[in-house]
Amino acid sequence: MNLKVRPYKRGGWEVDILLKLPSGEQWRERVRSPAKSRAASKRWGEERASYVLANWLEVTRPKKVVPTLAAFQQRFLSEYAEANRQKPSTLEAKSRS
Repeated sequence: MNLKVRPYKRGGWEVDILLKLPSGEQWRERVRSPAKSRAASKRWGEERASYVLANWLEVTRPKKVVPTLAAFQQRFLSEYAEANRQKPSTLEAKSRS
């Protein structure tokens, strides 16, 4: 576990937590601490790190699925080009490229 506490740019403290999860991936969170002092921010960061390690399946976010350009083309034509009532020649040109 790597935990750093540094001054936040608008007052307060920023806690930077870097953990290695049981799955092997790394998890990082940089957040402004709700605590007022540096020592309290460090304690808060340690508690947050232990919470993340205990509940890492709930805390980790699923990875985004990004469509390929070919899969996105039909959606773009129907949701954007046709919805904005573009000319048929424009629709044809966008479907060709």
